[in-house]
Amino acid sequence: MACTYFLLPKEEGTVPTVEVAGPGGRRPSAFASPRYSEYFRRPELRGLYLPVLPVLVRVLAVLQRLRAVAERRFVTSHFDTALMKTVLEPWSAREVGYLFAYSGLIGILWQGGLIGRMVKRFGELKLTAAGFGASVVAYIAFGFVRRIA
Repeated sequence: MACTYFLLPKEEGTVPTVEVAGPGGRRPSAFASPRYSEYFRRPELRGLYLPVLPVLVRVLAVLQRLRAVAERRFVTSHFDTALMKTVLEPWSAREVGYLFAYSGLIGILWQGGLIGRMVKRFGELKLTAAGFGASVVAYIAFGFVRRIA
């Protein structure tokens, strides 16, 4: 990010508005896999996509490890009336599943319409700065979480 900020030229200007279109002139549906393969046949685009694949594989590997980390690190507390005390139980696959479902739902809502409206209202620069700041705070706070009540 620092190199992008300091090394790229700071050119102000208008960005032409272009309708988002696929290879045939229209945006393909999410299930039109033959249409998406056309993107990879273009050498100028293939050079942009292929470096991203190792990063994507790494992100998915980290996501799979999240289950093991959550099951070993997080506990849920509840009051047991038979024992008359608060009991801490480690997370199981069920709680981790809820976490993934919640994250997926938030992603669907965010990418499905909220982000576009927020960019129109606040602008990309302010939204990017706020998102980066929120991520920093969340990652630092995540290191201190031990128990979910």
